[in-house]
Amino acid sequence: IEGIHTSFVYGGTPGTVFCWHVEDYHMYSANYQIDGASKVWYMVPPKYIKNFLQHQHDILQFKSSKKIPLSCPQFLHHQSVINSEQGLSLEKDTWEEYQYKCYKYIQNKGDMIITWPGVYYSGINTGWNLNKAVNFGTQNWLEEAKRYKPCDCMNDPVLKIDWEEIEVKIREN
Repeated sequence: IEGIHTSFVYGGTPGTVFCWHVEDYHMYSANYQIDGASKVWYMVPPKYIKNFLQHQHDILQFKSSKKIPLSCPQFLHHQSVINSEQGLSLEKDTWEEYQYKCYKYIQNKGDMIITWPGVYYSGINTGWNLNKAVNFGTQNWLEEAKRYKPCDCMNDPVLKIDWEEIEVKIREN
């Protein structure tokens, strides 16, 4: 399905980051490191998302002159940078205060990282690297995907999905 099963190649440069986000429609994603320096990933499992998002919202409300509504289900899409206070390597006392956990993974050449539906993640490239990534869905993913809510306060570029077409294609395979 165009826009879902289309793979992308990413070139990482030293110190570049990918900001906190969740895959559109809570899809699975597979990221394979072809070559280069390590990529550090930070992931928050779905069972902690409500608390994690409250923490991120509190930081952004404090730092931003433009108030971002927590009611927007994808308010982190409004961010194009990571504030130093927001950070990538969240401190354990912050996890405890907001009652969530964040896990760190180091990806090296030849490693594949799979993100599960609903996982928020971010990361940093420790040097030059080359990765290939693709989104995918399974029959088990369909119900989770239907609960996804795109941004409702700006023109969200998220692919619009025809659920009947998706269900037919998944069941055919």
